[in-house]
Amino acid sequence: MTEVYRNAFKEVKVILEYLDDESYYKIPQDVIEAISENQNEEYDFYIDESIPFAEQNILSETRAILFNIYRDYIADDDKKKIIQEAQHKKMIEIENKKREKYNPDNIFKKNENTVVKNNDVKENVASVNTNIIPQKKESWLQKLFTKIKNFF
Repeated sequence: MTEVYRNAFKEVKVILEYLDDESYYKIPQDVIEAISENQNEEYDFYIDESIPFAEQNILSETRAILFNIYRDYIADDDKKKIIQEAQHKKMIEIENKKREKYNPDNIFKKNENTVVKNNDVKENVASVNTNIIPQKKESWLQKLFTKIKNFF
């Protein structure tokens, strides 16, 4: 486990000590034990009670862990439902952006009428001469005859 996550678990442990008893006991004991076992004991972290929690200088990983603990254990059913709906909407939004950007049906449509040349200058495909002169393939017998002829 990285040092950042070990520090985040230390911050979570300290923050959970500020919870009221009712909220604290909603968190399963094995989760609290896992946090305690994985925390960085040497990392010093204190809550400054003179500033609001939202303004505390905590790691983003700490915020994510606290959010998951709140969502999974502390929030009541109505709040859990609201959080799940918001997360679902956000996932759909992200997936729609990905689909728009990487849609396999449209991925080649943008490039099918353009050719990129040196210095990223684009030209219409119709104006580019794509005729290739076919080369005759010599058989091995013809190659041998040519080499003998060139030898003399």
